[in-house]
Amino acid sequence: WGVFDFEPCSLEVQQSAIAGNEDGGLRISGGVVSLDNTVVAVNGIGGNSTGVRIIDAEANILYSTIAGNDGSGSDSIECTNATGSLRNNIIVGVDALSIGLSCFPLDMSYNAFDANNFAGGTNVAVPPYTAAYFENPAQGNMTLTAPPLTPYGDVALWTMGDPSVDIDGTARPTDGSLGYAGVDEP
Repeated sequence: WGVFDFEPCSLEVQQSAIAGNEDGGLRISGGVVSLDNTVVAVNGIGGNSTGVRIIDAEANILYSTIAGNDGSGSDSIECTNATGSLRNNIIVGVDALSIGLSCFPLDMSYNAFDANNFAGGTNVAVPPYTAAYFENPAQGNMTLTAPPLTPYGDVALWTMGDPSVDIDGTARPTDGSLGYAGVDEP
């Protein structure tokens, strides 16, 4: 695992990448985890792994890209008694439906999901993970290679208190117009 906790903790991850770990990206059991402008990508090799596993914890995930993970169940996010929110994220796995049904209690808006059952309202359905959309997934670089050709634009909505720049310092639209979900605002 990239990050694996044994006891409840508070974890804040900002403008970082958790990538290329065989067992999974991030696992939190109890406590609170906050991901802002963070990449959780290409983790897991099937088996007992996933991108993000939330167990009896609160998770607040904002403007993050959770993509290309390969889990035994849900590739991107698995939940057990989870609370919190997902907003303005890209959540796509090697296999579609990469977010577990047990994650429904999370407050979700303005995300790009590969799971049709989570799309609707302000959330958008997108195809499963496509490596060609991203600069260098193996190294955790999930900036977009050809942004207009991806399904991630016109998805996210910035609100007061959100990061005003993306992972590499590009300004996000703060005028009420929709921008790109995930870590990269081209």
